[in-house]
Amino acid sequence: MKSAEDVKKEISRLYDKDPTEWRVISGKDRHGYNDLVVVHGADVWIIKEQLINPYKSVGFAVKTLGKGTNIGSFESPPCGIRPVSQAQIEEIARTLEKGQNAHEVLSEIMNHRPISFRDLRSPVIVQGPILHVNQPTDLVSTKQRDLDLRLRDELEKLLMKKYRQTMIPYV
Repeated sequence: MKSAEDVKKEISRLYDKDPTEWRVISGKDRHGYNDLVVVHGADVWIIKEQLINPYKSVGFAVKTLGKGTNIGSFESPPCGIRPVSQAQIEEIARTLEKGQNAHEVLSEIMNHRPISFRDLRSPVIVQGPILHVNQPTDLVSTKQRDLDLRLRDELEKLLMKKYRQTMIPYV
């Protein structure tokens, strides 16, 4: 088990090496904690965090194998960063000025292959998709749900020790 911050840095580094076939699902668990499930190949990271203030969150994460998950079965483009060309920026602006939906242009952008941060040259990007579901860890296997319980226990211990205000209501 590692800090959520360290795991997010690791994921970012791995994404930069290979930006293809990433899946990201976010949501809240039954206790209101933020869950993030990141899948790349056979690797699955489960991240559980609590927002401390608008600029800081704390949490824990584990990496496991994706055996028995339903996460790769979602019909959506892989998550990643895609550059937006000047022509696409202008097309989006024209579409929005007319009061129309820019869904077609954005779908065209999302159909492009994601790129790494180091290959990014465009001043504008589209990032995602990040799917949002209630209780995203319910999509993973029973073994991984046990990891989710361990993550919650460790997070609650940390919150009670350092950030009691997030656990105990003011009187």
